[in-house]
Amino acid sequence: MELSFGQILKKHREDQGLSLRQISVAIKMTPAMLQDIEDEKFENLPQAVFLRGQIKAYCKYLNLDDHEILENFDQTTKYKKTGARRSPIDEIAGELRTPNYVWLSRIFVPIFIITVLAATGAVIVLITKKYDTEIKNVIKPNVSEIHRADANKVASEATTQPTLPQKEEAQAVNPVNAELSALAEKKISQVITLEPLAKTLVFVKVDDSENQKIILRPDINKTFQAYNKIKLVIQDGGAVNIIHNNKDIGVPGVFGQEIELNFPSVP
Repeated sequence: MELSFGQILKKHREDQGLSLRQISVAIKMTPAMLQDIEDEKFENLPQAVFLRGQIKAYCKYLNLDDHEILENFDQTTKYKKTGARRSPIDEIAGELRTPNYVWLSRIFVPIFIITVLAATGAVIVLITKKYDTEIKNVIKPNVSEIHRADANKVASEATTQPTLPQKEEAQAVNPVNAELSALAEKKISQVITLEPLAKTLVFVKVDDSENQKIILRPDINKTFQAYNKIKLVIQDGGAVNIIHNNKDIGVPGVFGQEIELNFPSVP
């Protein structure tokens, strides 16, 4: 009996002694999705046009000829389109005939749109004239009066402003200003992105903050930033791919192994 594409993939994987977890790490697909491909559970998988690319990556990892596998997949899922039924000439003409309401809509809809635009334009012109009058008669005189009052206030306060050394001394004495200045000079030096391949638990410590307990799930990445350091404790070291400062450093451990990582690395 001829094997289906899922059975062929499963047989070659088992013949090579590979587990679904090993392959999932290499091609960055979850073990559950690989299992659904082998079992041909299409209700849990994406559309055929996207699924073909994932099957092609699976075949490449197993060193298989993807042409035969994809041909088997196309036949199983009926991905290839069959020839279209030809309709009689009269049936085609009837289908293409434009209904009367379409002709009417082509005439009256533009007239309605033009009428609405003209009315809107007239309203805008009236509102603009009204506000121009208010600006000339009310707002401009009041603004001028406010400007004169502000100028007088600035002139009176100029004599009471502290000199530059006095300002610097006040800022140096104020601990809040000093702390804000120190924070402004800090720069982000550590950026970590976690790409989970399977569900796992991670403890994250950013700089001197408290530990964060986070549950990672496949296809939902997490990014953390720190001024100085980041500490990670990963319950399953083979279930996460790590990117540090835009550099992909890969999977740090093996499945089932708890691992602790520090960035930057502790000598």
